[in-house]
Amino acid sequence: MDVTDKIEGQRLRDLAQNDGLTKIFNRQHFEYLGNIEFLKSKRYNTALTLVLIDIDAFKNINDTLGHFAGDYVLKEIATILSKNIREFDILARFGGDEFVLLLPNTDSNAAKAFINRLENTINTSMILYENHKINVTATFGISQLKQEEKFELVLKSADKHLYEKKREKESNSSL
Repeated sequence: MDVTDKIEGQRLRDLAQNDGLTKIFNRQHFEYLGNIEFLKSKRYNTALTLVLIDIDAFKNINDTLGHFAGDYVLKEIATILSKNIREFDILARFGGDEFVLLLPNTDSNAAKAFINRLENTINTSMILYENHKINVTATFGISQLKQEEKFELVLKSADKHLYEKKREKESNSSL
């Protein structure tokens, strides 16, 4: 195998595993890695917490500044998330304006403390796009593995918690 073949093989692996826009893992690769971490967590009876992250009012960014601005925001948020996680945490773009984070060896209390710091980091970050200052906030849904669950159920639980938090935010902002 020559160097060109090796480079092409790596390029194809990257395309299969990473989101083209943000360069972090894509959902398919996340689910593959997540299932492995899930099985390890069950086998060794260790904590595993999953976090879904949704950018608030993302549609407004696309509608007012355009899709290129939205893409820029997604890349910036991916960078912020990547810089603030541990090397063994697993981060991926889940779809659209949602990200997912798997925190091995982390119980829900430690995850909540981490998420509070992460939320503060995102909320206080100023994203500058073509002379527009964009304030971004995010909502987080957390779910911890229970020994009898399947990985898919952990994802669904985090999704449920995410939308409960979004409804809370919306009702608080309308007061």
